Amino acid sequence: MSDLDLNKIKIDVDFNKSALLLWVFHVDKKAPHAGISFDKKYFSSKVNGKDVDFPVDSLISIINSKKISVLIFELKDKVLKINLNYLFSQGYVRIKEGDSCLTPIIKAMGKTDQSYILDDLIHELNEEQNIINVFGLNLPEGFQSIPSYDFEFVQKRLAQLRTDGK
Repeated sequence: MSDLDLNKIKIDVDFNKSALLLWVFHVDKKAPHAGISFDKKYFSSKVNGKDVDFPVDSLISIINSKKISVLIFELKDKVLKINLNYLFSQGYVRIKEGDSCLTPIIKAMGKTDQSYILDDLIHELNEEQNIINVFGLNLPEGFQSIPSYDFEFVQKRLAQLRTDGK
């Protein structure tokens, strides 16, 4: 997360819940989870299923009740190339081997490289000047950045979660 200016993160403030938002959960852990929302509806692909049309207000209630550390990236609408309802209805029932939670998000943004990790995606969005704001909820004291990891680490972690879930 080298090009993320932590001084610009708006902590625990209200934000436009209808905007295009990239949600990053458990930001102090390696390979955090990511989801996307637009028009107050949240979408996410997970090992054990998916969230489709989940109300953002309900998501925020869960985040606050469980004190989950989250970064929320408000993005320019032009980043979204595919309707999220359509995309998530076409598959992404759960994360398949070789994919990650970013796979449908990357596809929604019209990108083709499926080996993105969060750092790559945020760097690219920042370079393209597509990040409007960054908000933080429940960030740990002294939070500096999302820990570094690679795509192989993500795949090993997802394999572990699949095994643990059986």
